[in-house]
Amino acid sequence: MIYRATGPALVNAIINHPDIRGDFEQGEGRIDSEEVVSNPDNIVLAFETGVAVFIGKGRGVYEGHIAILKAGRGKAGLAHCKEALDTLFSRYKAKVVVASVPLQLRAARLLCRLLGFVSGGTDLEQEHFVLEEANHGRSN
Repeated sequence: MIYRATGPALVNAIINHPDIRGDFEQGEGRIDSEEVVSNPDNIVLAFETGVAVFIGKGRGVYEGHIAILKAGRGKAGLAHCKEALDTLFSRYKAKVVVASVPLQLRAARLLCRLLGFVSGGTDLEQEHFVLEEANHGRSN
């Protein structure tokens, strides 16, 4: 089951967990999601072993960030991510989701492809992905 997070407690617990933290900002310091979660333009969807954070950029465009604990990865994690995107596109009327994934996170880049994102190219540090509403669900 997936639900909209209304407070930062679970989000902070997941994004600061050792399974996740080393991949963000070189693992330095603790991240506090309170500002992100409390911003009504953002959609933060949580499930037992992860969170999907969608930062509102305006006009139905969201920047996506997904964090899944090791215990929730694999088929279950993929299913939760699909459900999060389904919710974002249907309930919150998203038009486009963009994601930038560090090149060294191969599994995260594969996840984007499995979810139907299309690569928009790479720079020296990241691969950039786009998922448009019209193409959502084609990978399911």
